[in-house]
Amino acid sequence: MENEELDGQEVLETPEEVAEEAEEETPEADEAETLRKEKAELEAKNKQLFERVKKAEKKDEPSIELTAKDALTLAKANISEDDVDELLQYANFKKMSVSEALADPVMKGIIATKEEQRRTAEATISRGGARGSSVTPEDHLRKAELTGEITDIDAITRARMDRRIAQAKR
Repeated sequence: MENEELDGQEVLETPEEVAEEAEEETPEADEAETLRKEKAELEAKNKQLFERVKKAEKKDEPSIELTAKDALTLAKANISEDDVDELLQYANFKKMSVSEALADPVMKGIIATKEEQRRTAEATISRGGARGSSVTPEDHLRKAELTGEITDIDAITRARMDRRIAQAKR
């Protein structure tokens, strides 16, 4: 029981006061219990919905099965590994064989475009390197023209060809 002080005197609570306080706490306890039950129900419902979503995702992912003929066609086809997945998805979407998908003009265009992009990217990367020699073929040609002596026939020929190509590009 709780003790209260009144002007220096201790007053004890009566059993009736204690019962009233207990009744006041009951609605809060009931509300807490109700919230716990709702939480448990929501968690169970959430778990069921999560399982349903997993099952639906498994159904949405169609499995692409290759026949022996399709595997042989893919092996013989000159396409990149990056394009194989797209080709298989396209064949599955159109419900056709891999060989029919390879012959399809839309797929041919897609594969050709991607191959061109790869070649362009590869050429762009490989052209960034520095030259091995500080003397360029143009320098050899100028020296040979000024002095009249031939130092390196191949270098002069390359320099002339490079000059002609550079002039043609302008």
